[in-house]
Order: sequence, then structure tokens, then C-alpha cells
Amino acid sequence: PEPSRPCRSYGACDEATDSFPLTVLGAGASCDDGLSCTTGDVCRTEGGICAGTALATCPGGSECSGTTPLGAGPFDVPVARLSGTVTVDGAPLPSVLSETTNGFSVFLVHRQTGQRHYVSSPQYTDFGTELVAGSDAVDAVLVPGVYDVVFSRGHNDGSLSFWPYVNRQDAPSELPNGYVVLREGVVLGAGPQTLNVDVPMSHVSGPVTVDGWPLPDVLTDTTNGFSLFLVSSETEQRHYASSPQYTSFGTELVAGSDAVDAVLVPGVYDVVFSRGHNDGSDGFWPYVNRQDAPSELPNGYARLRSCVLVE
Repeated sequence: PEPSRPCRSYGACDEATDSFPLTVLGAGASCDDGLSCTTGDVCRTEGGICAGTALATCPGGSECSGTTPLGAGPFDVPVARLSGTVTVDGAPLPSVLSETTNGFSVFLVHRQTGQRHYVSSPQYTDFGTELVAGSDAVDAVLVPGVYDVVFSRGHNDGSLSFWPYVNRQDAPSELPNGYVVLREGVVLGAGPQTLNVDVPMSHVSGPVTVDGWPLPDVLTDTTNGFSLFLVSSETEQRHYASSPQYTSFGTELVAGSDAVDAVLVPGVYDVVFSRGHNDGSDGFWPYVNRQDAPSELPNGYARLRSCVLVE
């Protein structure tokens, strides 16, 4: 017979009937999913996947309260087989993008190891021309465990010697940019199961002011503008929300740059101001240059607002 699972197991061969007796546990029956980061394990459906509820904290590495002998094996690797669809804001992915950008990635981040597992990567041919057939699906095989579902688009991971950040996705757009957690503590048991992923979208807009006043049309010094970030409270990644700029380093405010007009994933963010900030990518400790007085704009790397809910 097929390998036994916690909710569907086979006994030894019955010689009288030439069969392997099958025991099927009903939905809600107690079982053991074999995961140290879950509690209250039950069969999700009759004879289906055994999975518990993720614990509030899941230790990284190995924190042992006791030990068991290694033994001589077998050393079995359990398998979770995932299938599902990827949607955006509850609707199928657009077949064509009006912009010339590309698709995105969906990861499952293992709670104990912190490693990202690719499970879907919807893509467009020629950067926006047409959705690649079948790429809007989850179709992956991985080890059972507790995972967070993470969405990634327009994300610079810091490999280019810059602090990690997410590019701003100007509105209107069919897809948001972001590096955010979509779902926390998803428990995957051994066996085939469905994992559907929906990427919600929010449009954030509004004027940018300084000290309660509109930005100056011209700067008296020859410095440049600044940046506003929305920093995800879960991933700590910086999402560009606005970047007021001046031509020729202070000559004239770039029209329309004194506004927030971006598409991103809903969540909890901090609003962070950045000007004159050296992020340490040049080999020095991060610091902020001094802005001599008088000046229309300050320098700084500072949190303006905390725990802002984007719906």
C-alpha cells in the first residue's frame, strides 16, 4: 500500500484476505503532525492532512528539552505536495499589464530556519506583454512545517551594496510592489493539500509637507530632496512611498514629486524620513550628514509615525 500517514494508516498484511487493513480517522480526530511548532493536532478532513495550530513562538535552530537516540534509521523525509492558485485582490491575475514591469514571487519562509522557499512566480513575457500560461499557480513539493507566506515584488535585497528597499509602484497599477508577510503560521502537514495565495492591494495617496507648509519651490542651498519610506513592521523592509526631488540640486521642485501616490500591500508600517543619510554601503558606519542652518529642509533618518495601518 501507499505509505501510512497520521490520519490514514495501514496495518500489517492480513493473509486471510490478502489485504492491508486501512484505518481512517475522521475530521477533527486527534493525531500527531510531527511538528514541534504546533499544538492541538487534528485531521483536517476524513483521512486527510494532520496539522495543528502554530505556536505563538517557534524557536529557531534546536532547543532541546530532551533527547532521543539517533538509531540506525530509516531517516525518512516527509513530503508536503502543494497546489493552488495565485490571485490579486481576490481576482485572477491580469492577462496583460498596462505597465512594462514584470511579475512577482511568493515564498514560504520556514519558521525555524528562516529560509525562503519559492512556491510560485507569476511572470509576464517581454516585461508586461502577456501572462505566462500556468505561472499563476502554486505547484510545489517541500518538507512539512510551519511557514509564513511572503510576497515579493520590486524588492532590492541589499546584494547591490545598498540597504534593502522596495521600489515605489506608482498608481494606477494592476500589481503592487512590496516585501511583506501575507499569512503567518501556515501549518503544512505531509501529503497533498491546497494552498491558495491572494495578494491584496492598497492605494496610498496624499501631499507631502515640511513643518506644516508646502515644499519650497526652490532651495536656497544646493542640496537635493528627500525620501519617505513605509517600513513593514513584520519584514522591516523599506518601501519607497515618496521622493520629492529638485532639478540641478536645488534649482526647482520637480512637479508632482511632493506627493505620495503608490500601490502596495495592506499592513502595518512605520513612516520614515530620510535625507542626507549614508547607509553604510561605502564601508563606513551609517550616519546622517549635518545640514547647516538656515535651510528649508532638515537632514535625518527618523521615524515620523509608528504603527500606521494601511487598509
